[in-house]
Amino acid sequence: MAIHSVALGDIPATVPSVPRRYAWVVFALTFGLLISDYMSRQVLNAVFPLLKVEWALSDAQLGLLSGIVAVMVGLLTFPLSLLADRWGRVRSLALMAMLWSLATLACAVAQTFPQMFAAASSSASARPPTAASASPWSFRYSPHTCAPP
Repeated sequence: MAIHSVALGDIPATVPSVPRRYAWVVFALTFGLLISDYMSRQVLNAVFPLLKVEWALSDAQLGLLSGIVAVMVGLLTFPLSLLADRWGRVRSLALMAMLWSLATLACAVAQTFPQMFAAASSSASARPPTAASASPWSFRYSPHTCAPP
């Protein structure tokens, strides 16, 4: 296996020229979406004592609510990332942000454990394509014009 380094002057001319401002906007929006996703999952853990009392949940059910996001991300990463690559990054990011927002809203209005479980599992569907769509942009549209080898 060979390791190749790329000097800044060796970047091919096919790398699209994107304004720095656009690159930072894409980065900020993607970063904001992922931070919001992380914070919403942490809020769920903070309200566990309240949910346990109000819905009479067992520790196993609380564990399911906490662990379903990781399980769904693990299961959906490959197929949804392929879909994002084939369908287009801009469209998939917009769709995943909308789906994540709706799933987060569904978590907020859930009245029972099954509703919360379904909403939490569907909120995980937005994470893999967002990461798959954002990572190539970090190379291609980097404000520092870095390109992968």
